[in-house]
Amino acid sequence: MNLDALAEAPTDALPHLVSPLSQLENANEVTREIICSIFESCGPPLVQCRGELQSFLGKVGLSPPPAYWCISVLAGDVAATIPAEAGAIAKHLSPDNPLEVRQRAAWALGRLASVATATQTALDQAATDPNTRLARLANRSVGHFCRK
Repeated sequence: MNLDALAEAPTDALPHLVSPLSQLENANEVTREIICSIFESCGPPLVQCRGELQSFLGKVGLSPPPAYWCISVLAGDVAATIPAEAGAIAKHLSPDNPLEVRQRAAWALGRLASVATATQTALDQAATDPNTRLARLANRSVGHFCRK
């Protein structure tokens, strides 16, 4: 895949986002910057890509950069998020994930329009975390869902 060409493509034309996500794991700094700039500028994922992104997020042993950006991309289209996606994101709140991924998951869940019971439970647990930022993001997300 030519990442420079992908970076110049219209963002709503990106057919699959999983390929660049999977390349983040072993990318050098220049490649990582190109991939991150793609995700920063792309619009919401196409409907046909959402299941692929959800499956990717569910991979065992997913490293922090791909997990972080996959969560960010899924949370980019708040109206299209389904409970299964929220559940996949909520799994990344668990303490066995790196702090930056847990914080991003809490942030993302605060943006989403739907929530499952498992998501609420994970947010409640994260809201009591000793990390101030994680607890604040989780509490904000819990408050967001209480207002729905």
